[in-house]
Amino acid sequence: MTIINKNKTILQKVREVLRRQRYAYSTEIVYLDWVGRFIGFYQLKTNNLCLKTPGKRWENI
Repeated sequence: MTIINKNKTILQKVREVLRRQRYAYSTEIVYLDWVGRFIGFYQLKTNNLCLKTPGKRWENI
């Protein structure tokens, strides 16, 4: 029986998938770094967009 934790971060989920598919450790590190940078960039971009247009909400983007 598998216990599903719904509070896992995206990086933790990606790590689990990479390990389940038996990717090399160095590949895991690079992928996690890339995903982390992508999330950071996207959050910065959407936060700036929300700040520029006060009427917009996250659901509308």
